[in-house]
Amino acid sequence: MLERTPLSVTADPDQARVFVRPSPLGTTLTSDIVRLLDEHGTTVDLVARLGPRAEESRIGYTIPRRDLDLIRAALNELVGKSGETLEIDETVGKVTVHGIGMLNRPQYTARLLEALRKSGTETSWLSMSQQRTSAIIPREKFTEAVAEVCREFGLEPVPGAGENLQVSADPA
Repeated sequence: MLERTPLSVTADPDQARVFVRPSPLGTTLTSDIVRLLDEHGTTVDLVARLGPRAEESRIGYTIPRRDLDLIRAALNELVGKSGETLEIDETVGKVTVHGIGMLNRPQYTARLLEALRKSGTETSWLSMSQQRTSAIIPREKFTEAVAEVCREFGLEPVPGAGENLQVSADPA
């Protein structure tokens, strides 16, 4: 059987990572936060939640950085009332490898991670699904990281890879 490579790589430097750490009382606003983001029309991606049995309970997610102004005040109000702590990191981007059956082909995740390592880029979060594998990376390493990922998968990045990027392989 012919092994197909991923069909595309996308990259977005316009990401923000939002962390909410619970109050000492152990309350959590996970559903309230997701509802608030929905009410403001914010796209939510890469949700990570460490539950109460983890050493440190928290929820984190990525959103488009441009949406921060829409939700910052409402998030601060919601989190402030509960005694939880809000942290926002605006220095990240996201690179994604798209394909079919990605969970059954972990070698593509390994290749993505290897390309990021070659570019000297640390990943902080990684998300995998059947259609994609995404990594959150520092924006300062974005251009070099995206170029190396494209090389790894035999795709040519467009000039100005520091902007939103989508590169697709020839499906033939």
